[in-house]
Formats: sequence, C-alpha cells, structure tokens
Amino acid sequence: MDKKTKVSPRSSGVYESLRERWDKGVWHFEHVPRRFPGPPPVVAIGWVPSKRQRVQHSFSTVNFSLVLAGQGEYVAAGAAPQSITRPTLIRQYPGPIFAYGPQQQWCELFVIYGPHTLPAWQERGATLADSWGIPTTPRMYRLLDELLELCRTATPFQDVDRIDRLAEWLVVESLHHEPEAVDWRMAVVARLRAEVERDPVGEWDVVAAATAAGLSVSHFRRLWQAAVGMPPLRYRRILRLQQACQALLRDDRPIARIAGACGFHDQLYFARCFRSFTGMSASAYRQRFRDAAP
Repeated sequence: MDKKTKVSPRSSGVYESLRERWDKGVWHFEHVPRRFPGPPPVVAIGWVPSKRQRVQHSFSTVNFSLVLAGQGEYVAAGAAPQSITRPTLIRQYPGPIFAYGPQQQWCELFVIYGPHTLPAWQERGATLADSWGIPTTPRMYRLLDELLELCRTATPFQDVDRIDRLAEWLVVESLHHEPEAVDWRMAVVARLRAEVERDPVGEWDVVAAATAAGLSVSHFRRLWQAAVGMPPLRYRRILRLQQACQALLRDDRPIARIAGACGFHDQLYFARCFRSFTGMSASAYRQRFRDAAP
C-alpha cells in the first residue's frame, strides 16, 4: 500500500518524508517498447526506503543509486572508502568491484540502465566521478516524488517514455548544486580537476600545477584530497583506466596499443593496474563485456 500522506519536503528532513510516503518497490521496463525514444532507456527502478544489506560485487549494468537518508560507506573501483553522511549519488558500472551499504539502514532509489548507455551518460557529464552530493532542493524532491508516483501508478506501455525522461532529468539535476560561495583555493582545484578530466592521458605535473596556483605542494594535495577523495595521480590513473575499458569494448586494436594510447607505456604496470581496477585481465574484460556493448 502506498503512503499518500502529503508531507512538505522540509518538515522532517528534505528526503525523509519520501521514506514515509512510498513503500518498497521494484519496476521493470527493459522490454517495454518506446514510442518516443531519446533519453537512455531505463531497465529498472527500485525504491528501498529501509535498506539494510551491503553489496560487494561487479555489475554488468550502469546504475545510479541515490542514497537519500542514512549513513554508510562506499568503495568504488579501487578508491579509498568514502563515508556517506549526507544525500549522495553513487555509481556502479561494468568491470570494477563495488562495495557499499549502510551502517544500519539507509533510504535508496536506484535506476538501472543497460551497459550500452554508458556513452550517453558520458556526454551528460555523469561519469566524471563515481559519487557526488545530491542537492537538497525542492526541485530534487519533486522529481523524486513524481518518478515514484509514476512508477506506482503508470501503465508501463503508455508512460515508459515519461519515466525515461524523469529518470534522466533526476540524474542530470543531481549534478547541479545551487550556487555557493567558493574559496579561491578550491576553485583552483576544481579547474585543475577539469583539465585532468578533459585530457587524462596528457602530461600533468602536480608540483608545477601547485606552484602555478600559488600553493605549496602539500597544501595542494590536502585540498585535492578533500575535494576528490583520493590523490591526484590516482585519480588520473582511474580516468585512464576508464578510457581503456571503453576502448577495449569499442575497437579491435591490440591491448598493448590501447594501453599506450591511454597513457600506460609499461605493459606489466598496465596489467597490474587493470586487474586491480576491474578484478580481471584486459583480455577477459573485453571477452566478457564486448557482447553487451553497442
């Protein structure tokens, strides 16, 4: 039974009232034809208002999990553990092993897409990080509430196109925070991070970057760690490995050439990094996931 009591999004925590308003459910749309294709097509949507179990495995799909209330931990693709203490979106995608879950319980909405949608999400800017904070705004609340209501009440064959668009809008909206005053030092980190994301294969000297910004190397590293959650060179390495994963699925070049094009000129080092990142060799990754790629 759906709990339809009208609750203001500000009355008991911005998203806590959604936990009271909607019961647990999972809805599947993979085989429903689209009349107006456009956004990435949703495979499934799940709503778990009191999730207790922890997850630790690799995925064959592209997932966005919106943790709306509760606390826990998230470990993505070999990165350091991240504490979840506020509304946060966490991603899962084919290849790496992900581990995450609540301390006791948390409130989660998850949206599942096929692996072929990854390029579309890259175009939308939703793959540059494995997690990010969700803005606690009335607009986000309305999108969440409308999506859950549509999943509960819609006729799939009539409303799946609306569900696709709402889910896309929800993810894209989560990327946009309300304007805040930004310390100039953090603005420097954000600019340098954007440069690395645009060209992770290019040469990048941490010492030179810090000096050019007027910061000591140690201060720059602390600021970067606070903003990104891992050291700068590890972040660049993960971006390069993500590029390698996509190249392995996209073309037939030998693995050594792909590794070199992604900035790994030592093949043994690439093999170790790739296995640590995905849990398998590059050849096994290509064989396992290529059939699922477009």
